[in-house]
Amino acid sequence: MYANGSTSASDAASTLRSQASVLDTQAASFASIKSTLEGCRARPSPQSSLDRLQAASDRLTEVANGLRAAASELDSRSRMPKLGTRR
Repeated sequence: MYANGSTSASDAASTLRSQASVLDTQAASFASIKSTLEGCRARPSPQSSLDRLQAASDRLTEVANGLRAAASELDSRSRMPKLGTRR
């Protein structure tokens, strides 16, 4: 029973890290779009649009960091010895 719980926690942690990676990629994409728009001299973008792109990138990075922290917490809890058991 505990082995299954540990495996489930490990699978969940892996899934969280995978999703964090997806969010990191999206955040980098938004930052790249913002940089490209900032470089367009022929037709400048409104600052409010650039600010929204930056805010979206920052928020995605925060969520990705939270997912990684949750994955680490799951990993550490799944390695803790259970009460009344021996390792």
